Amino acid sequence: MVRALEAGRAAGWTLYIGPLGLPWDGVDPPPRAATFPAVTLDRAARQLARTAAAAPPAAASAAPPTGGARRWGPLVDRVAREEGIDPALIRAVVATESAYRPTAVSPKGAAGLMQLMPATAARFGLTPEERFDPERNVRAGIRYLRWLLARFDGDLELALAGYNAGEGAVLRYGRQIPPFEETQDYVRRVARHRARYAAAEGAGTL
Repeated sequence: MVRALEAGRAAGWTLYIGPLGLPWDGVDPPPRAATFPAVTLDRAARQLARTAAAAPPAAASAAPPTGGARRWGPLVDRVAREEGIDPALIRAVVATESAYRPTAVSPKGAAGLMQLMPATAARFGLTPEERFDPERNVRAGIRYLRWLLARFDGDLELALAGYNAGEGAVLRYGRQIPPFEETQDYVRRVARHRARYAAAEGAGTL
């Protein structure tokens, strides 16, 4: 992906965050691009490099949970494609949030595959009980992440930080990843999982 970004940058292309958060590179913006402000290829390449450099080598315990991934991965992929967002990214968020356990509940009350708080679920049309429905949970989680991408001008790191710590925390720290160890580790873990899933998808082993 980095090579593709560099080639596009040399050709004067721009990377847009297209409809529903799907990356789109080219000279012309994608449909409804006004909803998702453009980011330059330079910025995207720097962000990818920064995330990769910040992520330490993954320990064995950080590997995606294969049992849950086998069971729920196809559903995650389908809903992600229906919503027009990178399936590898959503798999990575699910792996990091709940280890693919649809009944998971955090000490703070987040629930389901994408660990939605009751208030967040309500914003996207779910009752507290519906958070335990795998498909509804993933769809609402994707829409929240997509909203965060728009809120932070297509900056995926900030969107992920907002997903973990709340968009208010990102704003309070001047549109930077908050200096919380949990949140900074969360962004790195999602980046690692996403790279692993993207590689598996490319190799046809996902």
